[in-house]
Amino acid sequence: MAPNPGPLPLVHLSLFLLRSLTGLALIYYQGWNQVVFGWNFLWHQRTWPLVQHFQVNNPLPFAVVLSWMTAVFFFLSPLLLAIGFLTRLNASLIFLGLLLALNADLDRVISTSLHTQTVVLYFLITLFFVLNGGGLLAADRLFDRHRGRVRQAGGLYS
Repeated sequence: MAPNPGPLPLVHLSLFLLRSLTGLALIYYQGWNQVVFGWNFLWHQRTWPLVQHFQVNNPLPFAVVLSWMTAVFFFLSPLLLAIGFLTRLNASLIFLGLLLALNADLDRVISTSLHTQTVVLYFLITLFFVLNGGGLLAADRLFDRHRGRVRQAGGLYS
């Protein structure tokens, strides 16, 4: 009896597209905005709404450093999700980051397009990737094969 070939290639292509488009959308609408604001804050001395939020609404020390960490997080983690590198970890980080952003009323500060229903959609997509992995077309899978092992446990499509 032949071994089960697994899910159809169309499922893996769909996972690749969902993962890539979600990561790129997060970069474009949330991460890139903050990087541009940070660049203008640093080189052109313009105001950065995220720094103002951390200084005024939540008086935290090192507001500029915290703002830069937020900007790098909302740029780097979705990029790694898009290519499928450490998919479950980055999906978990994005899930927690969006939860914290929503809890700290950062949704309008991070991006004008980050509405509550958009956050819920990102929650569901990242939760799916936390539970199921990135699929066969993820960089995780390539590194597992390079080391001579393929992950057998965990996730429907990993």
